[in-house]
Amino acid sequence: MTPADIPAIIDAHVHLNMKESSPLPSLEANLASCRIGGGVLILNSAEEKKYLSGHLHELAASGIRWHIGVLVDLKSGPPETALLNALSACSIPFSIKVHSRFSGLCASDIPSLIKTIDEMPGSWENIIVDGFYYGASLEHQIAMELAIALSRHYSGKKIVYAHAGGIHILETLVHLRERKNIYYDFSLSCNYLLHSSLAADYALFLKHNKLRVMFGSDYPDFSPADALSATRTICETARLSPDEQNAVFRGNAENVYTFS
Repeated sequence: MTPADIPAIIDAHVHLNMKESSPLPSLEANLASCRIGGGVLILNSAEEKKYLSGHLHELAASGIRWHIGVLVDLKSGPPETALLNALSACSIPFSIKVHSRFSGLCASDIPSLIKTIDEMPGSWENIIVDGFYYGASLEHQIAMELAIALSRHYSGKKIVYAHAGGIHILETLVHLRERKNIYYDFSLSCNYLLHSSLAADYALFLKHNKLRVMFGSDYPDFSPADALSATRTICETARLSPDEQNAVFRGNAENVYTFS
């Protein structure tokens, strides 16, 4: 098999680098340099949402296959509604993103958040839950509880537990294993924790979830090239076969997301 025959990789978790003068072209160039042909572009901030709203035609015309994740929380309103309607009009598939730490959500907010999601327009596909535990605001570290609640309420949807729990990877393995509609990406964690004592835990997690884990870089926090290297190391430690590695780097994402 020649390099040209190898299917393009899908990066299941990327962001715009708003420090760049041209965030979207910069992102596309970084992905293309690693033969990444598809990406899940996640918009966490009002600035990112506004920028993409003005560049939807460029996004649709790019050589990258896209799926968009739009942050929704208790403050969401007209800007999010307008963006989701615009994505629908451009036939760009999208999902809802929730981030309890960024949005300052507590466990008691989960019913209200579900009501807000129910009222979002358009045919949103999945729900992406940020699962990277970080910082001193412990009252907002409810990612696992949020993922479980959403997987139960939206039993017909796929819930993507982004970063696979970070430092709580073993808790993710044992507590979410029975939730069959929860999937994972290894973005950020694959690099951030690769040289920690948790490296073996990530390999163990992957061994038991080889058809539910997706490659992700979390660009611009880490480059796609560095994330590919780290994830391949985890795959090798887990002794995944070539077909199983192809699933991690492409096939699993295609089973979870629709791409433009």
